Amino acid sequence: QFLYFIGSFSSSAMRAATLIACAALIAAAAAAGISQQVVGKAAGALGHHHHHECLHACKKFDEKKIPGCDLKGDGCKCIFHHKYRVSFTDRSTGVGYRSGWTSKNKAGEEAIYGLFQKDRGCNCHSNNSMPLGQCHMSFKACFFFQSVADVSASKTAFQVYGQLTSPKESPTYTAIAANSSAITTAAAHVIEQIVAFDPACAPTAEQAADLASFALRRA
Repeated sequence: QFLYFIGSFSSSAMRAATLIACAALIAAAAAAGISQQVVGKAAGALGHHHHHECLHACKKFDEKKIPGCDLKGDGCKCIFHHKYRVSFTDRSTGVGYRSGWTSKNKAGEEAIYGLFQKDRGCNCHSNNSMPLGQCHMSFKACFFFQSVADVSASKTAFQVYGQLTSPKESPTYTAIAANSSAITTAAAHVIEQIVAFDPACAPTAEQAADLASFALRRA
């Protein structure tokens, strides 16, 4: 169950990475698309705002192409300058991030990068009752991007979390995986910390063999 969870999450998250990069471009395109509508229309029709010397208009939109996520988007464009700003908010957590004023492509990528640096909501999968030795643990894996450039490159990183839930509660342990191939190693590092906290949680021979076999298949 534990290894199936890791494998299915990592493969689906990698597929999601390409869609996330596309979503960033779609967000910027939404901002660009309203620029032609704005000129000549009454103030307030699409929401005119001033930002220093930048008269801009914004358009709200929904982004649901990222698997598991329902994001609220807002794309803005300076009417007389080639500057864009994009924000995304995860409806499941209320966490959001807004890019600075920048190029069309970078605005969307920066918003996606910033959101998943902060958010641990729709970009995560979790299981609250996984057997580990004589214990049970909760496990969560979240995808994110380590840089703005990684968004356009669809290069996903992962953060894994583990906490012993019974027979007693442990601190939450975490590890970073730079890519999907490293998730098994990161998960093993978290398990090692849990076992150090309570040796009774050491994986059974069957669990240990499954973990080793899974790691070899992904090598």
